[in-house]
Amino acid sequence: TLVGYDADTEYRVNQATFETAFMWQGFSWAQEFHWKSIRNVETSEETELLGNYAMIGYFPGEVIESIPDPLEVGFRWSVFEPDESVNDADWSELTFAVNWLFSGHDNKVTAEYALFTAKDATDSESGGRWRLQWDIQF
Repeated sequence: TLVGYDADTEYRVNQATFETAFMWQGFSWAQEFHWKSIRNVETSEETELLGNYAMIGYFPGEVIESIPDPLEVGFRWSVFEPDESVNDADWSELTFAVNWLFSGHDNKVTAEYALFTAKDATDSESGGRWRLQWDIQF
């Protein structure tokens, strides 16, 4: 159940996703666009949600010999509109990340800093966030 949507009410949901990805000589790109339309069957009220993120990464060791091969730098930009009919209701984030890969992307440490903004018609919040994460997949 989506937050804000009563599980006891029937909804009609239409949605679509468009994705792209590309890798070439140390450069990577990934992107996802999401659209969702939710209609309350009882009241006919409809809400449209939009979201997108784009991420680029690069292994600078591909062109600068003195930089170790396991180091990757990346940027991610994301936006989300929780209700397209409400003006100025959107969330956005811009992130800079550095990855150190031990065993490809199956074992890596990521350090990142993100700038974010979350606003609706009556309130706005923005700030920054540091994060350190160790991903292990097996």
